[in-house]
Amino acid sequence: MCTRVLITGFNIENNASHGVVQIISSSPHNKLLHGKHAEFAELHAVLLPSNFYECIQVVTNEISKLHPDVILLLGEYPGRNMITVERFTTNFNDSGRYGFHDLNHITVNGYPTNPKAPLAYRASLPIKAMVKAMRDQGIPADISDTAGTSLCNHLMFGVLDWIATSGEQHKHVVAGLVHLPFLPQVAARVENLNQPSMSVETSCQGVIECVKAILNCLELEVEDISEELPSRLQI
Repeated sequence: MCTRVLITGFNIENNASHGVVQIISSSPHNKLLHGKHAEFAELHAVLLPSNFYECIQVVTNEISKLHPDVILLLGEYPGRNMITVERFTTNFNDSGRYGFHDLNHITVNGYPTNPKAPLAYRASLPIKAMVKAMRDQGIPADISDTAGTSLCNHLMFGVLDWIATSGEQHKHVVAGLVHLPFLPQVAARVENLNQPSMSVETSCQGVIECVKAILNCLELEVEDISEELPSRLQI
């Protein structure tokens, strides 16, 4: 049985998620995976428009077409000095506090993604196993309990809400979001001086380690590892 993994990033030049998706898309089939993972898994990488609601629609269209078992949404979180795996997503948007507007120049302030949906969803990914796998390979990583209130959180909530309400055919899907630090060339800009960064190669390796950890948990039929992981990230 082949496990299908859908990985998404935003189609914004010099965005870390864009760079990782480009590497995955340009690699020969499953070259980034090794051993049993390469034999029994397929990676599908897609770039999304950096627009509210539209990005959710693109992902749900891909889910309907591909029928993936795993959905790994990628985004970028300025100021974080490591890869962070998000635990919760909230049904609330306040992108103005970050000075963010999408490519349609829309800022969403104080509105839920879906007024009829719950307040929050919890990621169904094995987040502790993912963080441990990255740390074991020397990649700084941690669990985060909030995805913020901007486009990444909006996307994560919209996708998890769609999975939760789209019927039994997608109930098995595990999904969530991983935030990546700035790329070095972005952190080097005058307006971003003293911001932490991570190379696209290291971020990509981190994402692949996340995928391997997810596949291992699926194979063992466990939701996550039981080991507690030390953390210094307070959000």
